Amino acid sequence: MQTYPSIQELQQRYCSVCGELIWTKELIDVVCDACSVDRERGNDMQWFEKLKFARKIAALSQREVAAKTDMSDAYLCEIETGKITDPSYFKISRLLSLYNLDHSDIKNDA
Repeated sequence: MQTYPSIQELQQRYCSVCGELIWTKELIDVVCDACSVDRERGNDMQWFEKLKFARKIAALSQREVAAKTDMSDAYLCEIETGKITDPSYFKISRLLSLYNLDHSDIKNDA
């Protein structure tokens, strides 16, 4: 029989990657389930998934990134989900600059 921690044992923490609120017993480097899957995948991620992960690490919303890079949040969403398969080099460069990354950081098939 699986035992679950009592509410007194749990504390509110925030994911160190995306900032999502988590109830946990862990005290350091708390990562939500979605971000831990991203971390485990590492280099197996597609270029657009790496961009989304970089945005999460920067703790920025799609709306904030869109405003800072002068593109619509809908367009950014399509980039991050891979619906736009060949975005302009200029737009990707703006995103990479915001995240302090280089093209080689996301290079798989981009």
